[in-house]
Amino acid sequence: RALRADGSAHFACGAAAEKIDAVLYCTGYQYFYPFLSHTGLISTHDMHVSPLYKHVWAPDVAPTLAFVGLIWKSLRFPQFQLQSRWVARVLSGRAPP
Repeated sequence: RALRADGSAHFACGAAAEKIDAVLYCTGYQYFYPFLSHTGLISTHDMHVSPLYKHVWAPDVAPTLAFVGLIWKSLRFPQFQLQSRWVARVLSGRAPP
């Protein structure tokens, strides 16, 4: 409910904690694409988007629809960069999907 300058935290339930060193906000990920829900191209279930070829391309409409940045393994930002490069190469005609 409140983080104070003295390093304490006060919660909605009435509890309090003192000498807080760090606060982690864990919001989680829920994939939801309402603009695609009626198309049947993909489904989102149990924190996964499927079907996707190599976790990027929607097979029925590749290479016109790509998903870059879906969490898959631990090296997130290098993975996102590689996915972005691949999508750019495919869309420019320099690589096959």
